[in-house]
Amino acid sequence: MITLENVSVSLEQKTILKGLSLTTSRLGFTVIIGRNGSGKSTLLKAIAGLLEYQGSIKIDNKEIKKLPRKERAQQLSLLPQQRPLPDIDVETLVSHGRFPYLGFGKQMSAEDRQIVEEALIRADVSDLRYRRMRSLSGGERQRVYIAMMIAQDTKYLLLDEPTTFLDVEYQLEVMNLLKSLQEEGKHIIMVAHDLPQAFSFAEEVVVLADGELICQGRSEEIYNNSALKEVFSVRLCPQVGEKGLYKYQLEK
Repeated sequence: MITLENVSVSLEQKTILKGLSLTTSRLGFTVIIGRNGSGKSTLLKAIAGLLEYQGSIKIDNKEIKKLPRKERAQQLSLLPQQRPLPDIDVETLVSHGRFPYLGFGKQMSAEDRQIVEEALIRADVSDLRYRRMRSLSGGERQRVYIAMMIAQDTKYLLLDEPTTFLDVEYQLEVMNLLKSLQEEGKHIIMVAHDLPQAFSFAEEVVVLADGELICQGRSEEIYNNSALKEVFSVRLCPQVGEKGLYKYQLEK
């Protein structure tokens, strides 16, 4: 469980998060939604311990900022929306997920190599292991980064809009992979821009506006209240028929 109490974050003399308090549920798939500039990505980075904050952020009752960096990396992994693209092969990148567990020499054991192998298979990228990252499609790269997170073997996986700029088929691949990880016991905390996608996969939804918490609850609870209309000026409706990509569609 991740708990925030009165968390504020300021960047370049501007307050982005304003006394935010919330606790993620044990349901396993939490999606954070809100308009651009609402503080979604900032919230994710604060939880990951990458930003200075006022207040308290605890992971399983331990204050994030007091956790040694190595221990924090064994508890949660982060896939940011923007990241450098290294000129290395797939297997090497996925192996980086084991770094929080290695000693000074960074030498992997047979167990570490087996975990990497299982991560490659789990994310369906084992056939790409010798390909250079820069030669891959967007969907392939995203699956490789998720394989790295699987190899890191953390309880919490934080992802910032992991399906942005992906073709529809790759969006589904990524979301189905995340859902299967949740079903295996991982806790997914994901920032989403696509509302139908968010509500089709989330167990819990957090709605932000201007750096403040508007509401939080099970996806069906948020679907049935007025928050979406108030924040986004749209409403969700069940998708008619079976041709829709997700369970819902947007209407004005």
